[in-house]
Amino acid sequence: MKKYYFLQITIAIQVEWEKFQLLEEEMCLIRNSVLRSPLE
Repeated sequence: MKKYYFLQITIAIQVEWEKFQLLEEEMCLIRNSVLRSPLE
């Protein structure tokens, strides 16, 4: 039972980490597009 619980935590952490990675990539893209075409 403990092993199953640990597995669920591991999966949840991986899912959250992937979401975070995607968010960081989006932020980088947004930052780059803002830098390329600065608002005047």
